[in-house]
Amino acid sequence: MKKVFALIVSMMVLFLTACGGDKEGSSSELADQQLNIVAENWAFDQEEYKISSGEVSIILENKSGLHGIQIQETGDSIEAGTPKTLNLEPGTYTLVCNIMCGTGHTEMKSTLIVE
Repeated sequence: MKKVFALIVSMMVLFLTACGGDKEGSSSELADQQLNIVAENWAFDQEEYKISSGEVSIILENKSGLHGIQIQETGDSIEAGTPKTLNLEPGTYTLVCNIMCGTGHTEMKSTLIVE
């Protein structure tokens, strides 16, 4: 019985250790502020997004096609379906699609205004 209990505890510790790490710049918990961006061929759902400065979770959804986002001024990339938490200073940022998505790829841009 003691061996079974020890095995269960060991497995739980291993599981919790494996699930505990986050990538730098991302978080399993969403920030207080959340920005949802929807991408489809060959545009983002808004030409301009406005948020407050500070911590923000950016979530990209691909409605059609395969897209990603790069914030040109910071170099940060956001993958579809994976929230990314960033701490953004006030300013104007350019969002571009960073996955070659077809003929309209070079025109796939938007502006993020952080106030």
